Amino acid sequence: MDITQTTADDVRLFKQRAKQGIAEAQHLLGMCFLQGHHVAQDAAKAARRFRQAAEQGLADAQVAYAMCNSHGKGVARDDAEAVRLYTQAAEQGHAMTQHILALYYYYGEGPLAKDTAEAVRLRRQAADQGHAKAQRELALRCMLGDVAAHDLADAACLFRLAAEQGDSGAHFWLGFLCECGKGTTW
Repeated sequence: MDITQTTADDVRLFKQRAKQGIAEAQHLLGMCFLQGHHVAQDAAKAARRFRQAAEQGLADAQVAYAMCNSHGKGVARDDAEAVRLYTQAAEQGHAMTQHILALYYYYGEGPLAKDTAEAVRLRRQAADQGHAKAQRELALRCMLGDVAAHDLADAACLFRLAAEQGDSGAHFWLGFLCECGKGTTW
């Protein structure tokens, strides 16, 4: 939901439902507080609402609260908590979070040790769900040989999928492969 399209009446309803413990309303109210939409902007209130919804297992709220923790927005910065929340959302199949968590593993960020195999596994999950950035990044890993052998055909296919979604980086790399005549026999 694009929170900027909501009305003041919607926000009042979010507040009522959030008090009733409805996770989706808590998350949406958190977004309103984060952006200052029909309420005073307040990162701490946003984080509190995200946490309430995240504790109920709502993946979007887990992501939002993880981002609060990873950036210290409304709460003290806590990379371990951010990774825990990202992991919970990724396990629910949240593609964007699988991509984010893959970056943590690929670079050994926060409390995680570098684990290229886990990064590739998570990226593959996100790419299989159509996440364009994950498709582009996985294609780069195929091209560079981080995924088994250099698989230019798989890389070209993934670049094409991401490019079809408007990913400019994927357009560039697909053009590069086509120009070189590599991996373009799909």
